[in-house]
Amino acid sequence: MQGAIQAAAANGEIQLDGAELKALSGIKFDHQAGTVLINGSQVQASILVTGGGQHATGKTIIQGDTTMTSQGTSIKMSGGAQIVMTGGARIIQN
Repeated sequence: MQGAIQAAAANGEIQLDGAELKALSGIKFDHQAGTVLINGSQVQASILVTGGGQHATGKTIIQGDTTMTSQGTSIKMSGGAQIVMTGGARIIQN
């Protein structure tokens, strides 16, 4: 997919801390057997997929003052709120 960002944690860790990440078409974070931590960041693309695939065993944590915006949705975290996804759980925003 042209203009897209795909990041897989494998059995390691991906951290976005105070980052601004934009893509033309899509952004996909897959925690696989590792961990994805998105904290105090701004993530924007037409389509956002965050969490794990079918056989994933890891986890994704979205927290801090994070905003995740797609072409039709927006998730804004504040006030100590946190989303934790484990295994094959995921959020698809389009």
